[in-house]
This record gives sequence, C-alpha cells and structure tokens, in this order.
Amino acid sequence: MVISRRSRQKFADFAAGYGTVRTIEEAYAAQGFEPPANFSVPADGQRRAVCAAAEQGIDASNEETAERLLRVVERR
Repeated sequence: MVISRRSRQKFADFAAGYGTVRTIEEAYAAQGFEPPANFSVPADGQRRAVCAAAEQGIDASNEETAERLLRVVERR
C-alpha cells in the first residue's frame, strides 16, 4: 500500500479546516510521527505546517509507515 503525496495533502487540507494545532500534533504523535527538533509553529499556515513537519523525511511507500499514516487520518 502506498499513500500518495496528493492524499497526504488532502488530509492536511482537511486538518487545516477542522483541526486544532494540538489535536493534529497529538494524532501524529500517537503514531510515532514527530516534527524535527528544530521545528517551531509558524505564524501563518500553522496546521498545514504541523502536518508537513510531522511527515518530513518519512517513507510513505513503506507499508508499515503507510498504515501508521492511515491511523493518523482515522484518528483525526
């Protein structure tokens, strides 16, 4: 299973419209996805930035990682 970049972008769009920064962070953290240590939430586009930071550097073509990403979407 592969989760496309487009699908991940659609989730970020959804999260930006309906989530809070905290709930988005918690959904990713529950599946072991953390933003880089030097990440700070920007003044604009906070929710999308949290999604991008949490997914930075992951291999979405890895089946185990893809399943964890799906659990993030389900939780949100």
